[in-house]
Amino acid sequence: MIWTLVSTRVRHQGAGKAISTAITYAIATLAVSCPCALVLIIPLVLSMGVAAGKLSYGVLLKSANPTTIASKIGHVVFDKTGTLTTDQLSVQYCWFNEMTE
Repeated sequence: MIWTLVSTRVRHQGAGKAISTAITYAIATLAVSCPCALVLIIPLVLSMGVAAGKLSYGVLLKSANPTTIASKIGHVVFDKTGTLTTDQLSVQYCWFNEMTE
């Protein structure tokens, strides 16, 4: 709350920028004061993402590992042969590029 007020009153920032600044400082303070909180929250966020994907989009993942791999995907290519417009989906060919870090 204090950083939001400082950002809006003293720094004359807009509401969005002030909230962004306050959240940034809050996360930095949390990381410095209690890093174990971040270690505990990461598995919770990943499991919530898996549950949200299952409930909202019908995507069933066995573990949270595919979500971390999917975050590195840059491009998805589909052809226009009716695969996306009909209700009978089939995979004709798969090609995977080796990902390096």
